Amino acid sequence: MEIVLDGLRMLDEGIIKRLGPGAEEKNPSGQSNRLSRIPLVQKPITHYAFLVEEEEFSKGTTIIEEGEFGNWIWIVLHGTAEMARKTIAGPTKILRVGQGAFIGNISSMMTMGCRRITTFTATETIRLGVLDLEPLYAEYSGLSDEFRSLLLSLDNRFREITDRLSEIHSGVHVHPKTSRNSKEKPKPGKRIESPFLILKGQATIVREMKNQPFPLINLGPDDFFGPLPFLEMGHEPFSASVCFSDDLETTPLDSEVLQSEYDQLSDTLKNMIEFSINCISIATIAVRQHCLERMKNHND
Repeated sequence: MEIVLDGLRMLDEGIIKRLGPGAEEKNPSGQSNRLSRIPLVQKPITHYAFLVEEEEFSKGTTIIEEGEFGNWIWIVLHGTAEMARKTIAGPTKILRVGQGAFIGNISSMMTMGCRRITTFTATETIRLGVLDLEPLYAEYSGLSDEFRSLLLSLDNRFREITDRLSEIHSGVHVHPKTSRNSKEKPKPGKRIESPFLILKGQATIVREMKNQPFPLINLGPDDFFGPLPFLEMGHEPFSASVCFSDDLETTPLDSEVLQSEYDQLSDTLKNMIEFSINCISIATIAVRQHCLERMKNHND
């Protein structure tokens, strides 16, 4: 994952050039194909476990709406949809989903009264499979408290990183801060080599951009930080560091025990975790790209 993210970073900065058929893709009017510039997340579907029915949505139909309550989760069987967040400057497009990707987030089925993080809109006729949540929830209920916290914390990371993307897209000044309760400018964080679960206080994932620390994600109680082999998303420890509030209290996580627990998950839940990680990684790359553009424009 780190190699892939570094390659995308160099592509964003113009260090390497885009090659292949998509490099100069044009539509009939001669304009660059807008959709080709939005990352597409997809993978082959190897089985249809946990599917209860199929649904079809026509192009332009809103499948789920940001801020609304809902527990359904779909897997894309055919076609594509666009994921976006609302901002005061209009929707900011994050990525597209294709075959094998999911519409809906993990916490929407694990907790009652959960709001949707993003809006999904069909970009063409799309066929979706509705997941049977009962066996998935039974599997989730059998997990350790620590592992359940990891899954919910993934959704919080995605919500936070897309918040940063929305702020940048809106032209809202992202006030530098190292934690929710700090008014100080961000300082370089610490490199974290082991995973921890937050019991009290806050931590902030910080990334260096042109020698300036930029706060990406705010974490609180029941969130985790630090590396886990099955949750590589381009954050700590290699691509980001961590700053802490003064009142931070944590408990260490056993990565070997958590890895063993992950290995025993169903393919469906593993694929959902992988999808969440991909979404976080793509949103992180987008935040970095937009921040570098703002810095360049400011310097010009």
